[in-house]
Amino acid sequence: IAPTKMFGGAPAASDAFGKIVSADGPIADLFAKTGPGPAVAASRSAVAVSAAVAGALAPGGALVGVAGAVVGGGLARFGVAPALVEGRFKAMQAKVAGMLRDAATAGDWTTVSSEAVKAVVDEYGLPPDYSTALLCQIYTKYLLEVMRLPDVKTAEMNDLAALRGILGMNEEATGNAHYDVAVEVYRELQWTGDDVLNDPESPEHRTISKLLFLSDRAFAGDGVGGSDEAYGYEVGRVRAVFQMSRGALDDRCSDIAAPFYERALAGTLEKLGSVDSGMLARARAKLGVADDAKATMHARCFGDEVDAALGNDAALSDADQARLDALADVLELEKSDAAEAIAAKTVPIYVDATNKAVQEGITADADAQKALGAELDRLRQALRLEDATAASVFKDAVAQTLRAPYAAATSALKLQNTPGALASLERLMDVRKGVDVVVASAPFLKDTGGSESFAESLQGGGKSLPLSLYKLAYTEKFNDVDSAELANLRETLAVSDQDATMIHETVLAPKLDIKLGEALRSDPVDVSGVTDWVAEVGCPESLVKDKFLRAYTDTLRSSDAIPTPERTQQLALLQDALGLADEDVYPARRDQYAPVYKKSALEAMGASGGGIVAAEYTEGLEKLRERLGLDAADAKAAFEGAAKQRLGPLVNDVVSAYEEAVLSPEQLAKKRGQD
Repeated sequence: IAPTKMFGGAPAASDAFGKIVSADGPIADLFAKTGPGPAVAASRSAVAVSAAVAGALAPGGALVGVAGAVVGGGLARFGVAPALVEGRFKAMQAKVAGMLRDAATAGDWTTVSSEAVKAVVDEYGLPPDYSTALLCQIYTKYLLEVMRLPDVKTAEMNDLAALRGILGMNEEATGNAHYDVAVEVYRELQWTGDDVLNDPESPEHRTISKLLFLSDRAFAGDGVGGSDEAYGYEVGRVRAVFQMSRGALDDRCSDIAAPFYERALAGTLEKLGSVDSGMLARARAKLGVADDAKATMHARCFGDEVDAALGNDAALSDADQARLDALADVLELEKSDAAEAIAAKTVPIYVDATNKAVQEGITADADAQKALGAELDRLRQALRLEDATAASVFKDAVAQTLRAPYAAATSALKLQNTPGALASLERLMDVRKGVDVVVASAPFLKDTGGSESFAESLQGGGKSLPLSLYKLAYTEKFNDVDSAELANLRETLAVSDQDATMIHETVLAPKLDIKLGEALRSDPVDVSGVTDWVAEVGCPESLVKDKFLRAYTDTLRSSDAIPTPERTQQLALLQDALGLADEDVYPARRDQYAPVYKKSALEAMGASGGGIVAAEYTEGLEKLRERLGLDAADAKAAFEGAAKQRLGPLVNDVVSAYEEAVLSPEQLAKKRGQD
């Protein structure tokens, strides 16, 4: 669809008003030049003035007193008298338009005042309704000229506001003018396709947006606009012409206002020392910039200025900080918000530097490693980061760096990809090494470790995956991993010492059983290889002692007989080889040999003919105790148990005979629970 005639040519204010003067016609021009006298007379007697008009309209003619009165009747018959009345009305309009044309041409609206326009209106003595309508036509025609170009200019907003004030237009008159122009614009565009009207780049779309914006500003309290009620009604009429919702209107107005305010912010940066927040507030009021749009644009402006201050050297000088503080004040940013905005730019720079330092810490030589912390400290100062802030950033950055290999390791673990999981764990520990190098060389990080924050983040995700990874690493590497590396892995994965010991025991227990079993089957028994392996792999002492004691106990229990001297010697050698103290093995010896001693005591009691052991058997029981290695208390307890077992039936028989002798049958039955 070809552009409509509305978009042809660039209007000038003087052209607009000149067209109004020309359109009012020669009669209005005559009355405007001759003043209100003939015009008023014409309203009283159209015939009396017709001769003068005829002379003025005749080719080469001039105004000749009353001579022309002869032809007045003829002119009246041709409708001259009504034209004279209309000419009187439009003469006022033409005169005002001429004044405005001269002011616009000179570029100075102050040469025309509302009082001067009112004086012209009073001079021609027109009824108020007529004068208001004629002045409204001037504004309407000027607005139509403005609409010939689809883009809004600041001068147009200023000129329209000034024109409304000069013409003394009230809300109703202004609303009528904008509505009439909206109807004209709609008439021009009514056959334009929706694809064009909805294209923000098309002149048609921009023209409608321009009219909506100018109408919005005319009634939005910009100094000439009016009340909220007037805004809702008058602007509502305009958008209704285009069947547009209030939300769509606001969006279009915001789209137009934003670039103007962006330019105002750019000017603020150029003249920061001479601009204050009040000036920006007035600009926003004039453009209709909403609070949320203000917040967004101010934040973007401040952020861009931070970027400019940082430059290529990633540093903020004292002068940079002072300028940013001044800008934050003009932009009405809270100190905390400004600090956050600066941090949003500086922290990523520091994070990147932290990651780079950690990577270099993995492979750099000793001298280069020492410089890493100093470089981070220099950057911290250049970015004006406090120690605590830098330390916190360092921890967070390192934790994030550690999460990548950790995530890869857990993913491989779930897929039962052992090589992949181990490779990711090695990468995890390389990063941990780099962290330790940087921390060791940076004074402000002396109390900081990124791996600790990583461990803290793992604690919220449960223990299962970290424990499984640690178990996998220990299972595959327990033979050739050093204790320091294991300690670092435990710390990095947030595995407690208790959990680590449990894993070590789970992995090493079956291996220790195999090695210990092989050693016990040798003749003579030699567990030196086992103890060497235990020391080499760092087997938990509790596990070793438990396994060694179990081996001794199993050997002890392999025979229930009274141990021979050779057997006793064999057990002693095994105890010594396993490094077990007497107090370690005694519970097992007691449990094994106390029943043996009790059995021998019963036999001695039987051989003695009662519950009393004969002297010759007492000495034998003592020798047996010594051979069995029982202490006196445990031997006594075993002997007492044998005595109860031996004498119990005899005592029961005596008691039963006594009861039968002294109790009646009824008493005896009751005691024994018989009927």
